[in-house]
Amino acid sequence: IKKKRFEPSGFFARATTPDECDHWIDLELQDPRVVKYLKCETLDVDTNTEGIHLVGTNEFPLGWAKIKKGRLKNKYSSSWRWL
Repeated sequence: IKKKRFEPSGFFARATTPDECDHWIDLELQDPRVVKYLKCETLDVDTNTEGIHLVGTNEFPLGWAKIKKGRLKNKYSSSWRWL
């Protein structure tokens, strides 16, 4: 719990499957946004749904992101970030 709201952990993300999650963003493995996500960068996405989403590739979960106004704010653990 952070600031009186639930913040899911990265470990929880990797234990969750796309069919268990209402909000799933599936990126193609060759999509350059996958590497940007793993580098903890903010991404533009085409979705009308805001809030916490599970991000993954080929049905493999990578981690969480918060989407607001078409911007994906990365919740990927900074200690796991690609440099």
